[in-house]
Amino acid sequence: GTDHEVSVKVASTDDGGVYDVSAEYDDAAAVAEATGLSVRDVLRRAEARVRAAIDG
Repeated sequence: GTDHEVSVKVASTDDGGVYDVSAEYDDAAAVAEATGLSVRDVLRRAEARVRAAIDG
């Protein structure tokens, strides 16, 4: 499959603790249209991927 770009904002505290991960809705909507997935599914997958990368 083709990789699709979804921008994800990561909010962190001053000491580097991540407290929020939120995918860009417009990007996710475009990916959803291209892939046939639901927007919610795309958002969830993008956020999960970023969280996994952060947790390392």
